Amino acid sequence: MFTRGLLFKTVFILIGIAVNQSAAQNPYQTIILSNTNQPLLPGKTVIVKAIYDVSDGNSTLTGIGVRFHFDSRKLRFIKYEHVAGGLVGDPDIKNETHDKQDNDPNTDTYILFPWYDLQGNWPNQNLPLEVVHLYFTVTKTAPECTTAINAIRSSGAFGYDFETDNASIRIHEKVDLIDAIQILQKLSRM
Repeated sequence: MFTRGLLFKTVFILIGIAVNQSAAQNPYQTIILSNTNQPLLPGKTVIVKAIYDVSDGNSTLTGIGVRFHFDSRKLRFIKYEHVAGGLVGDPDIKNETHDKQDNDPNTDTYILFPWYDLQGNWPNQNLPLEVVHLYFTVTKTAPECTTAINAIRSSGAFGYDFETDNASIRIHEKVDLIDAIQILQKLSRM
């Protein structure tokens, strides 16, 4: 015979299993950020392309809001281009507060891009789709390091989870003489 406590525990366990199974089966929206393979010097510009996709191929959703987090001590945001349709207003650039939504202690600024269609028809194009090109300049005072640009969903289509592939930018303080000689030797062989 079930006691009241055992019955409640059994019900909670079954609910937990059902929730975990349904969460694992949700389709997801994704943002993939392009990485640059070459190290950048201070003052140089890098273009990061954001590519949108959906795991189940559904190209008619209500949209997505994405925050692109970066470290403003190393990268300066310049502009954006090639924006997919459905952008609501101008992107919003803000300093991060104590609430680090990207869980990266090194980022301090983000740019918010909201794409929406209230009729549930966004982006209504073939996927994957380039949704924006972000232009950054490496600051003159950036140390030699690797810095991240992280994509975080601020809002999304109901019933869809979110996944991301973030960008890493390698920064070099200066070109070493040996590196410069090796580059010139490779170019002279071409």
